Amino acid sequence: ASLVAMAGLLARTVRREVALEYVTLAVNHPAIDGQTHYVAERLLNTLRRELPAEAIERATDRGKRLELKEVAARILQ
Repeated sequence: ASLVAMAGLLARTVRREVALEYVTLAVNHPAIDGQTHYVAERLLNTLRRELPAEAIERATDRGKRLELKEVAARILQ
């Protein structure tokens, strides 16, 4: 849930591609719960409407390759 919340905050800034990376990681993580998945899907849909197709593809690919530990370290820096 925290990762999706962070993605939501980033989506309100110029860092929308990073937001898409984080939310992609979240929806593909096996430990995501139903409510968090619902919120993440809504954010994904919003970002897909706002970003160009090339940016969506790049960010989604990066998000699928991310590791949760890597993202946590980035956020804490």
